[in-house]
Amino acid sequence: MNPAMSRLFITFIALVNVIPGSHSMKSPKAPKQSKGGKAGKATKGQKGRPQGVIDLDYYTKHANAFVGLNPVSGNGSGFIYRESSLSSMKGETFGNAPDSGGGRNNLCTCECKPSDSGVGCAGHAGINYRYGSLLWVDPLTSSWTGQTQALQQITGATLHFLGTDTRFSPGGPAVYNVACTQQDCEDKFAGVFRQYNEAVSCTAALGEDAADGSSCLSRCGDSGVYKKWLEYCGADTDTSEETGFSGYGV
Repeated sequence: MNPAMSRLFITFIALVNVIPGSHSMKSPKAPKQSKGGKAGKATKGQKGRPQGVIDLDYYTKHANAFVGLNPVSGNGSGFIYRESSLSSMKGETFGNAPDSGGGRNNLCTCECKPSDSGVGCAGHAGINYRYGSLLWVDPLTSSWTGQTQALQQITGATLHFLGTDTRFSPGGPAVYNVACTQQDCEDKFAGVFRQYNEAVSCTAALGEDAADGSSCLSRCGDSGVYKKWLEYCGADTDTSEETGFSGYGV
């Protein structure tokens, strides 16, 4: 290549490297791999931490959305191991699976309060138990889930349950999964239960019969912020943005 052509070629390469949108001769940089590998990149919360970790502002914003009535859907699953079903955990032999039972009621969330590490809710679920649940956004999956504990009093015994509480979103469908060991159920039985409930619904709540002892209206009554949620449900306009409640018109 003669000197003139050489200078022309060098000038051309220099222009290509600076013109916007042109194909650079430089090797492209490899994309940075997000922390957590295959689990994916978590949404950033306060001060660069993963969403949900020490995040009071975020939980304050969403706490009220969980308050209300989640209508029961389907029969769920409930396997109770006891003498009457020939499946007692303390029997001489064991290996028979009992039939699944149903008949659970609506999920009633009377009040929820925010904290640094999640939303604490109190309410009623199952056939007739009182529950406390600590929901949060799992930093690995970005899903709303939490630990739940519950208590139910029956004739001659007090039943203690532990399990998980999964919400599809604040105010969305809910799935709770609880268990009661032979000891926690005071030797009456042992059991495992799972139930799906639809999203928070004002329509279902406003249609409840106040005389029905299993209703959320009866169970929550004036406790917590349930009464304020009912007022939101019956208002002429949707005030979800101001109140943080959910379920209007649903």
